[in-house]
Amino acid sequence: MKNDMVPPSSGSSPGSSAQTSAKSGADAKEEALTIDLKNRYLALLLAWLIPGLGHLYQGRAAKAVIFGVPILLLLILGIRAGTYYPTLPNGERGPARWASCVYCDFPSDAGRGIQKLAAGRLYFIPQAACGIAAIPACLQTSRFKNGKPLLFNGAFAPPTRANLGTVYTSSAANPQLKNPTFDDLVLTLGGWFDLGTIYVAVAGLLNILAMFDAFAGPVIAVGEKEEETEKPSEENEKES
Repeated sequence: MKNDMVPPSSGSSPGSSAQTSAKSGADAKEEALTIDLKNRYLALLLAWLIPGLGHLYQGRAAKAVIFGVPILLLLILGIRAGTYYPTLPNGERGPARWASCVYCDFPSDAGRGIQKLAAGRLYFIPQAACGIAAIPACLQTSRFKNGKPLLFNGAFAPPTRANLGTVYTSSAANPQLKNPTFDDLVLTLGGWFDLGTIYVAVAGLLNILAMFDAFAGPVIAVGEKEEETEKPSEENEKES
């Protein structure tokens, strides 16, 4: 009796072909979701310096806009809210002193450790997450403590503390320009000082998330479709 059955070719069973297609689809999907983070440490540094710059370096323009625009907007609004015009000795209005609510002040005469931290500007800790604000603030504090003239017309400089009785100038060109103490500064700006402080602090906290995303990449949730495509392939293997 003649056998009309044609044996299947080796390796071409329905189960194996379905499994192969499922794997190739999963590999293609994984490859499509792969993001080149480039040098993640450099991306982290750039994201700290300027919000969104790290993502721009990685070629993730959409993320750069999503993170950079709102954080920079909060930062600019906070700097503007903390800006005031000091009064010159002759009664005229002096040049604008920007970002008086962003400064690094951890006095050395306050002890060490927790005691020094508690006596300092705690709001500067979250504010320091934005390097574009932290770098000039630390620079101004260093120049003030070393007795050097301040830069940027005194922007980002710490206000004098009344208990020390010290007064420093806002620029070398105008040594008679007096800087107010912290209490005078708060009275001059009113609620704008607190508003600017909070805005810059929130911008720093949000930038921490942006820095983490630039360093580690986005969290991608794997869909359940791959599991559904694998189940029929296993059933086909059993039937074969």
